[in-house]
Amino acid sequence: MSSYVKKLSLLAAVAVALVCAAPAQAALTVRISTDGGATFTQFVDNGTGTDPVANDGFLHGELNSGGVHYALDVTSNRPSGASFSQIEQVQIAANNSGAAIAPVALVVQVSDNGFTRPATGPATLSSSVSGTVGAGVSTGAALNVSTFQSFVDYGNNVFGGLATNPPVVPGATDTTGLQAFIVPTTTTTANFGDTRTKLTTVASTPFSLSNEFRFTGLSLAAGASIHLTGTTNLSAVPAPAGVVLALTGAPLLGLGHWLRRRKAAVKAA
Repeated sequence: MSSYVKKLSLLAAVAVALVCAAPAQAALTVRISTDGGATFTQFVDNGTGTDPVANDGFLHGELNSGGVHYALDVTSNRPSGASFSQIEQVQIAANNSGAAIAPVALVVQVSDNGFTRPATGPATLSSSVSGTVGAGVSTGAALNVSTFQSFVDYGNNVFGGLATNPPVVPGATDTTGLQAFIVPTTTTTANFGDTRTKLTTVASTPFSLSNEFRFTGLSLAAGASIHLTGTTNLSAVPAPAGVVLALTGAPLLGLGHWLRRRKAAVKAA
């Protein structure tokens, strides 16, 4: 093989390695399914459709399905360069303005990747869900339970960790666990919520964040509605106050030691 061919082969190998090294940067994405995740309608923060500005960390999507209007508003702080990472389903609103609907296997997933804060080291992963429900809403599960779950994927995969999209690198995900929350049965309106936190370690950067609401059989009576908010947050663990004070005082202790040695040297002279 000529040296020219060898060089071409080497360049091709390098190009393949670069392409496979890491997933391409993706925009904030939300997708919704009314058949348990078999099919999805997807919205991307790319400046098209219902999204006016590309990659600004804000995304809105709407879907009319089975007589119900679903409005989705989600955010990501990745473009801001903040010291922590967060995605939030600011509002998922399901409103039925018509007749009662048959149960729907509703799934709503949000994800963004390319997060680099906090840096590797101790961190707190938190997963929060809250909402407001009106009369005539059922989740289709015992005790009117539904679920929410948050994931970090150190493979930096969009939707990494979620059941419908397993991570590329097995074992590269972290989660606070599956959160089962009760949607109150009410004749007027009621609020609900649940928060989970976990001390963890940021294994590598960049990484992705994802979360998911899942209802086994959401049903809405005529005129019924439910509003949901879900948040995934990963932030650095602050150093203990004693450690901070010790580090702050270390230079002064060093200066005092140098002055004492200097004074002793002058006296000896």
